[in-house]
Amino acid sequence: MKKYLPLQFLALLLFSNLSLYSQILENYLKIKGVSNLCTAAHTSHTYLSGSYSVNSNYIDVDFNSQDAIFKISMNTRLRITRGGGGLYFKDITVIDDEAGWLVKAFDSFGLQSDIVMAIIEAINPAVYLQMRDLVSKAFNTNFENWNGKMWAVLALNLDYYDYIVNGR
Repeated sequence: MKKYLPLQFLALLLFSNLSLYSQILENYLKIKGVSNLCTAAHTSHTYLSGSYSVNSNYIDVDFNSQDAIFKISMNTRLRITRGGGGLYFKDITVIDDEAGWLVKAFDSFGLQSDIVMAIIEAINPAVYLQMRDLVSKAFNTNFENWNGKMWAVLALNLDYYDYIVNGR
């Protein structure tokens, strides 16, 4: 019996940590994750409400937002694939998007990211090249070819890691 005690303790520790990480993810999604996804999906919308369902390989997210121009309330449903390449979140798939008739989800976020990168490159080309090299080495990709959804995945990961470390 004493022989198996360390294994039982290790199993208990592992399951309690999985539960803790699951609770952190739930809190993140509830407090800011769903709202931030709404902002990334449709930058001109105001977040109204949302929900999520956490599964082992993916997270389904639904949110309702209001367009700033037409003041129309619209629903969006996303699926976030978990894991891969050193990131907690790997991909975002748009399942349904009522707002996509005007601008597809994440397109304006990609445009804003492209503008920011162009400004950084114009102001300080050395910093731009350093950032491009760091991303290339870390993720084996060139962000010059990224679209809005890819920027949103990176932003979601960085925001989640900030929440884990700083609780905000």
